[in-house]
Amino acid sequence: MNLQLISTRVESLEFIEAQASTAEGEEFNLKYGNGYSSDSDDTFQVTFDMILGVDENRILKMKYSGTFQLSEKLTDRFKESTFPRVNAPAIAYPFLRSFVGTFLLNAGYDPILLPSVNFSALDKKRANSQ
Repeated sequence: MNLQLISTRVESLEFIEAQASTAEGEEFNLKYGNGYSSDSDDTFQVTFDMILGVDENRILKMKYSGTFQLSEKLTDRFKESTFPRVNAPAIAYPFLRSFVGTFLLNAGYDPILLPSVNFSALDKKRANSQ
């Protein structure tokens, strides 16, 4: 089975002023999950919800998605595997990191390189908490 990232998209973006205490409290927060469409039997999405404190006065809130296509139909076995929870986010996340750095640079701010994320460790942590 082949897995391919076919597109990425910014679903929503807010670059807002905030109180200093709020910006400091939101240095970096990332959540992610998968979505499956009834319209397609061979594609799925990984969606990231991110909050980033850019400086003491600005917060970047963004929803970013990556769409993946499989070489065969999605099955329940695939959906329960680590591919959509670990591998797909690990493939799409560098595109999110690149977008954030470029966006901030073009907006006149120092670019921020988002931290590396160990999606395998996050998946194990999720499994242990359930």
